[in-house]
Amino acid sequence: MGVFNLEKINEFFNYIFTFLILNILFWLFDFPIIAFTAAFGMGWEVMQQYYPIMIVCLIPMGPALCALFHCMNRLIRDKEIRWIKDFWIGYKQNFIASFLTAIVQAILVFMLITNIRFFAAVMPALVYVFIILLLLVILSMPVAYLLIMKFNMSAYQLLKATITITFAKPACTIGNAAAFLVLLIVFGISPGTTILFVASVYAFLVVFMNHRMLLELAGEDKKEQETTKEPKETHIYMEQDSSNKEK
Repeated sequence: MGVFNLEKINEFFNYIFTFLILNILFWLFDFPIIAFTAAFGMGWEVMQQYYPIMIVCLIPMGPALCALFHCMNRLIRDKEIRWIKDFWIGYKQNFIASFLTAIVQAILVFMLITNIRFFAAVMPALVYVFIILLLLVILSMPVAYLLIMKFNMSAYQLLKATITITFAKPACTIGNAAAFLVLLIVFGISPGTTILFVASVYAFLVVFMNHRMLLELAGEDKKEQETTKEPKETHIYMEQDSSNKEK
């Protein structure tokens, strides 16, 4: 027995390395936003001027975020993951649903921002309505990708469940937003270091805060969350034909 527990130290650095590798994979699979930043820079003025291009470049982030959620879900459940293999499984398995969802979200965000800019000069009172709608779309984004990661759902089921959970689980919704804002502040303070872990840390926090909610939706009890299960029907917000993915 010593002052330092080598097993705990090794586990700690293993987590650090895992977060680093997954973060690198995330940015590699979302290369367009890296190219956008390299070409135009990053800042409020850049986002205002080139927001249509930026929104398009953010579309690949949907499948990449889903893959990160998949890896973090396994990490929380199994305490270990296979970095590249699990990331690729999560990316490939959820690609179509997450990519289409990202396109729909991008269109909504583009329309709302355009309306905000237009009505700011024509009818300022309506700007607040579009700002609220934009915030609701942004708040619902992590919920949608969590559901895609965990369940097999139709587009209608996904839309219904995303809206329901966003409002019915305010603690999760606020927690997701708080995690994003805190990491954004930290990134502003120390971008050089934060960029190495920011996506992985955000994904871990979101999955960790919503883990119990996902288990409730899947109808899984506390014992089952530590084992791999056969796909089963959900029972709260999902329709009867929506099944839990074996992850």
